[in-house]
Amino acid sequence: MIWKGRPGEVAALGLLLDRTYAEVAAAGAHPHRLDRPALLGQFELWDTHLLPAVAAAGAPVRERSRAARAVWHGLGAHARPELAGWLRAHLTGLGLEPGPLLDPAGTAGPPPGPVRGRVGTLAVLQTRILERLGEMRDLARLRRWELAAAGAVCAGLGTETMHIAGGFGGTAHRERSADRRLRTLVEGSDGPARAFLRTVAAGLDDLDVPEAAGEATPAPERITVGTAGRLLDGLDFTGARIRAVDGADPAIVQLDLRRADQDREAIGVIVLNVPRFPALDVPPDGLALTGRPRLTASADDIELAIPLAGGDWTVSAAAGTWYAD
Repeated sequence: MIWKGRPGEVAALGLLLDRTYAEVAAAGAHPHRLDRPALLGQFELWDTHLLPAVAAAGAPVRERSRAARAVWHGLGAHARPELAGWLRAHLTGLGLEPGPLLDPAGTAGPPPGPVRGRVGTLAVLQTRILERLGEMRDLARLRRWELAAAGAVCAGLGTETMHIAGGFGGTAHRERSADRRLRTLVEGSDGPARAFLRTVAAGLDDLDVPEAAGEATPAPERITVGTAGRLLDGLDFTGARIRAVDGADPAIVQLDLRRADQDREAIGVIVLNVPRFPALDVPPDGLALTGRPRLTASADDIELAIPLAGGDWTVSAAAGTWYAD
């Protein structure tokens, strides 16, 4: 007989983490649908709750449910209103009542203890992955390839981690299971995924991620007299939009566009050193471009002109970089 009951509090935590990983993967595959504030909010929640969630999974069986409820109460207490709705929808979808789990006034056990050993390494690696992705809070650090790489590396890893941490067979068995999973993470990654994994694992003494072939990843290029003419090559601006603008110095412009040479969605991030930035009101769904941007450079400055419905929006800058992926 196949059991089809509701997942418990620990399993629900693993599934919630996998939900974050799935949204990261979706943003990497379809960056025009990226909801940057929502993902950043999730990363903030996991920053303080991922290790306690894994610790709850590894708590003694009789204490496990109460320890997991303590994590859920913490999530409910720290979630902003829009994320509280995300948590409630997740629990409701699993057939669990959100109120008793997310209400800080409810009954919960003591906070879970620390996570050690190879299980701890598996958990800490995931905190580092989410910390790295959280760097996109600075719009200049937004990288589509990192979202795609993290989504590939972490697919299903939340549920697996909770299963490993709470597995039967004693500490030695759990450590062997975690070690195997760490090895498969490394051995199963290549290209940009291996490059990303190697970056986030740097400094972890008990995890070696060797360099592999094909690790070249897209990076910002300086806008100069020699590069300005080719930086837009291979890019399709049909249906392109200005998605976000940060008017601080340096000024940052995020574009939704396409890579014509790869026939896929892409993003552009333009960073410009400009003390006075022309105001531009960008609605939540962005501003549609009416043509192809023009990017020129001289020995003294850079000029970017983006055609919009009301005319060209033009920015002059002393220096800058262009990233498209």
